[in-house]
Amino acid sequence: MGKRLLKWIGGLFILFIGLIIAAGAATTFIWPPINDVTTGRTPGYEDLKPQIFKAPPREIFEAAQTALDTIPRMKVIHADEERLRIEAEATTPRGHFTDDMTITIEEVSTGHQVLIRSRSRIGTLDFGQNARNIRELQDAMSREVR
Repeated sequence: MGKRLLKWIGGLFILFIGLIIAAGAATTFIWPPINDVTTGRTPGYEDLKPQIFKAPPREIFEAAQTALDTIPRMKVIHADEERLRIEAEATTPRGHFTDDMTITIEEVSTGHQVLIRSRSRIGTLDFGQNARNIRELQDAMSREVR
């Protein structure tokens, strides 16, 4: 009876370890194994493109600050109006990890593009959170820029 119980417990342990390994492998198919995402520049997130607005750059800059203020888990850390660059933080909904965000406005031939970078401070896999940060900010900016 004792040997059977030990074999049973050993089998459960091996099954548990196998499930952990399988779950880890599955996450790489769902989310790219990265923790730093930039619009238009990150392999695996080709759908995340910089937004282009026809509005003047200062208006876009102010709209970006307002958009960040409307998202409860994001906050502006530093805004450089001269360089049209904003540094911000986003707190993840679970675990309360902090992601650093950089918003840069650049002139392009069709108007002004907004590049957004979101990067995890710790860890090598973000489970798609940085892309979600960018999408959430892009949605808020679309509502703010006229």
